[in-house]
Amino acid sequence: MKVIQVNCMYKRGSTGKIVFDLHNELLSKGYHDLVYYGRGASSQSDNVRKFCYEIEAHIHHFFVKYCGILRYGGNFISTYRVIKAIEEQKPDIVHIHCINCYCINIYRLLYYLGSNGIKTVITHHAEFLYTGNCPHAYNCNKWQKPNGCFDCNNLEEATGTKIIDRSHISWLKMKKAFDSFQEDKCINVAVSPWVKSRIKLSIIAKRLNCVVVNNGVDTDIFKYSPTRKLHFEGDYDTTILHVTSSFSLDRKDLKGGWMIVQLAKMMPDIRFVVVCLNNQVEEGKLPNNIHLWGAAKSREELASLYSVANVTLMLSKRETYSMVTAESLCCGTPVVGFLAGGPESIAIEKFSAFVEYGDLKAIKASICKIITANIQKTDIEHEAKKVYANSTMLSNYLSIYNSLYKTNQ
Repeated sequence: MKVIQVNCMYKRGSTGKIVFDLHNELLSKGYHDLVYYGRGASSQSDNVRKFCYEIEAHIHHFFVKYCGILRYGGNFISTYRVIKAIEEQKPDIVHIHCINCYCINIYRLLYYLGSNGIKTVITHHAEFLYTGNCPHAYNCNKWQKPNGCFDCNNLEEATGTKIIDRSHISWLKMKKAFDSFQEDKCINVAVSPWVKSRIKLSIIAKRLNCVVVNNGVDTDIFKYSPTRKLHFEGDYDTTILHVTSSFSLDRKDLKGGWMIVQLAKMMPDIRFVVVCLNNQVEEGKLPNNIHLWGAAKSREELASLYSVANVTLMLSKRETYSMVTAESLCCGTPVVGFLAGGPESIAIEKFSAFVEYGDLKAIKASICKIITANIQKTDIEHEAKKVYANSTMLSNYLSIYNSLYKTNQ
């Protein structure tokens, strides 16, 4: 069987790592797998090829933002490269991952696959493919209606521009692309039960079969490791860990960083450790019981941080999955957070607690309840490995490939 995977990244970011792991698993099992990705450094591997130059993506981004062209359109040259490769390679299955990042014409690629009867797997890591526009729709349900999106209330986030509202055109083009697939030639993969429930509401995507495959965790790295000592300032008995891509005190920030400050003031006897890639806050402006760790230097260091924490805290408004939740549980640490969609649908219920968004009193109560419960970290780790292990994810994808491959053979 020959498979082509298409993603915006390779070996970088959450989806890039998934593609990397799946690529290696396919090769190890004797499959012929090719990866085409749009952004980042060029790969030296013969089976992994970058299809979009960075300057092409930057130019497209410019025209989207300042001229109002469709974010998921354009990119004619890079899209041609991918379609030409598919025509030459004649894969049995094409696996579409997260193909945003201004690198490809999504409408054209999907329509090409559907109209040519090419068996396709589409993994929904975000919401934009089934909403037709926004990566997170929040409480808006226009994308669920027969006439689709219009008069967008969150225009810049949904379409990438404030210049003109073309959300309806984008929705129509995405629907046309999905409508081109025969029902037995395409499978939607949701990364969480919550995403599957959203796909079933989507006029664009609900016609096609949908299955759930949890994103995998490398449990050889993310495991309970109590032996490594980490240095934190101050004398605290309890540590709360917050892992985020960005840390900001802006109340509009969807990662909820500003609420860490409120919780730290509410719980002065507890240490809060913030691990983030992009820090926008000076430590001197924070309460003394907040420790800015910065970015984890390695996955091993991140696993150690999870292991020493008493609770991992999730404050996002919306997540389709939550790798932080899965990684934390694999390291034996329970999770507390807001009801954000994906996290509560993939978490192990008895080792986690989720409350209504913005209810900090309920967050505090949940933290205290979990701490006093004194749950054994080894018990959490043991159950989490069965749910989130990379091997489970890879096995599920291989099963999907094989079932789709055998259809109409």
